[in-house]
Amino acid sequence: MQRSHGGFFHTLAGWESIVTINTVMYSWKRSLPGRESLSARHYPEFVAYLEGLRADGLIESFEQVLLWPNGSQVHGLFLLRGEDAKLAQVLDSPAWSAHILRSMMHLEEPVLAYGFSGAMAAERLGPVHAIGHALHRVVRRVAIRKAVGRDQV
Repeated sequence: MQRSHGGFFHTLAGWESIVTINTVMYSWKRSLPGRESLSARHYPEFVAYLEGLRADGLIESFEQVLLWPNGSQVHGLFLLRGEDAKLAQVLDSPAWSAHILRSMMHLEEPVLAYGFSGAMAAERLGPVHAIGHALHRVVRRVAIRKAVGRDQV
């Protein structure tokens, strides 16, 4: 069985991935109390690693986002964008695994998530929106008919 990363669903027979991604998000709540100095040392090293991935063409871009305290579970994140196959190559690399494992030693509630953004998100959501609009029209018709006294649809 092949390793599976989020959006990459592999069969036992080792088929190709059936879901493609173009975005990876790594988020966290805060540094673990007492381990802030570890986070402060690791952060610029991880940014340098991501810069190297971008320079090597393995990712198209990345963003660093730090959020004001807001009551949520996310106060910071990295958002990586790239091609599915190249992101898979990054996620399968020992260097990526080492950074993620290292960060888990000093970050509270880290989350590694995969998905799609930009045109790929719009493409994926198109059918969902079409179904939603069709259901809205049906519900609206039923409501109008009930309002005018015709309960049968």
